[in-house]
Amino acid sequence: LGTPAREAEFVRAYSYDVSPATDDRPFFFNYSFWSHLVSGDAKHWAPMQVTVLLLTALVGAAAVVCVYLPLRFMADAERPAASWRATLYFAAIAVGYMAVEIALLQKFGVFLGHPNYALSVVLAALLLSTGLGALGSNAIVRALGRLRFVSYALAFVLLGAHLLVFPRLLGWVALPFSVRAAVVFALVAPVGVLLGVFMPWGLDRLKEVSPALAPWAWGINGIFSVLAPVISVAFAMSWGSGALMLTAIPAYLAAAWALDRAPAAVRPAV
Repeated sequence: LGTPAREAEFVRAYSYDVSPATDDRPFFFNYSFWSHLVSGDAKHWAPMQVTVLLLTALVGAAAVVCVYLPLRFMADAERPAASWRATLYFAAIAVGYMAVEIALLQKFGVFLGHPNYALSVVLAALLLSTGLGALGSNAIVRALGRLRFVSYALAFVLLGAHLLVFPRLLGWVALPFSVRAAVVFALVAPVGVLLGVFMPWGLDRLKEVSPALAPWAWGINGIFSVLAPVISVAFAMSWGSGALMLTAIPAYLAAAWALDRAPAAVRPAV
């Protein structure tokens, strides 16, 4: 088309997504937009978006059958009153965790040379560091002062990785694989330690103020943990894995706010 500006205008005005696939958004097979679902034009078929919605519905139904219904009918006859703060907390940390995990798998797939390497190295580093963070959750919260400061530290680490580290990854792809794996482990470990604080800390505090809510907290977290991967892929299809990782920041900030701003009578002690 002669100039980059004319090419960009053509891509923007075209009725389907014909923009080049990138490492951040590698979904070359997705050529439709979410707006096609409601456009009313028979020419606009959105197979990926329809698939995501159907998968979300199926996974959601499975989560209700396997998680909610057992809690509903197998719990004690006297069920605890619902707590919107606990619901927000355990739903937000589930969505945030899966957003970080899926974004890191995507980001480090190219850097390590194959998605299988990313699965092996990233998941090993993330699960190990998350477990260490869970083990020391109370000590970490005490050291930082309150749970909200853990969320601030997590936001700082994620922003630093997004702005300072990920743009430089392609310059390091010539390093030996063992060195690249060590780099990934070193980058993922601080994130995992901070992520690991939230679930055990929240459960411990919830059991102090309302023990009957603890099974429901597990259930809420479980339901959103199985829905979040599908939603995360849908988000990454539209805005990329970098943006997906950043969505974890408001999720964890909201989770910390939900408990730090709880009424004094039910606010967890640190």
